[in-house]
Amino acid sequence: MSNRSLMEFNHDFGYAIKADPEDFIRTINSFLNSTDEETAARLRLRYGIRIFGTRHHSDAFDIDWGGQKSAEGKS
Repeated sequence: MSNRSLMEFNHDFGYAIKADPEDFIRTINSFLNSTDEETAARLRLRYGIRIFGTRHHSDAFDIDWGGQKSAEGKS
């Protein structure tokens, strides 16, 4: 199983994706290939995308959403 990443897209940043879709795709691909914090910060600041987590060999996530916790997927 490959890496699994859970991301939140802020719709208020849709204009930035529309303005430069090629950079958006390059940045997403860069993150998915490296998962480094610098690229995650670029996604957050430029495109409003928050990375909840990336897991290798698992699709399980623990999510804390508005103070309510839930488990998604399985290991």
